[in-house]
Amino acid sequence: GSYPVKLYVRNTYGCSDTVYKYVKVHDNPNAGFIYSQECNPRTVVNFTDTSQQSRDQSSIKSYLWSFYNGDVSDSVNPSYNFPGYGQCYPVTLMVTDTNGCSNRDTLDVCLLPPPPVDFTMSQDTICLGEKISFSGQASNIASWHWNFGNSDTSNYQNLTYQYKAAGTFTVTLSVTDLKGF
Repeated sequence: GSYPVKLYVRNTYGCSDTVYKYVKVHDNPNAGFIYSQECNPRTVVNFTDTSQQSRDQSSIKSYLWSFYNGDVSDSVNPSYNFPGYGQCYPVTLMVTDTNGCSNRDTLDVCLLPPPPVDFTMSQDTICLGEKISFSGQASNIASWHWNFGNSDTSNYQNLTYQYKAAGTFTVTLSVTDLKGF
């Protein structure tokens, strides 16, 4: 808002004068952001600005992102590649509006490791026509994806499978956890 400032002066002879001026005080914008971690590579993080204009609706004119090691970006919604997952890194966003007012927000960006996953199989050598059982071992999993090394797949956690041809096959299990990783 605008505020009046009054200066009243009186000298030693009793003469006085008064001057009025107004000071306009602008609100600061409200800095804020969210982030999402990529699955591959797990060290890439996408940032989304959620800053809000000040109450006087002054547009935000500049963004300055500061990352844990001194790297900076002036993009509105940058991506950044951190050195590793399994730890937290401080990130600060400073926004400045058209009045020159600024505000900052700092978050610890914590990068999650991949979900631990393993599987067991009932045996590692079978004869053609025999069945083999697979069991996925992980917790908080939203989806399972088995590849049996021969273009056959399955989306069950535990299953029994029968190969239709002899050979050596590499079985893989991929999972997506409840957080989307």
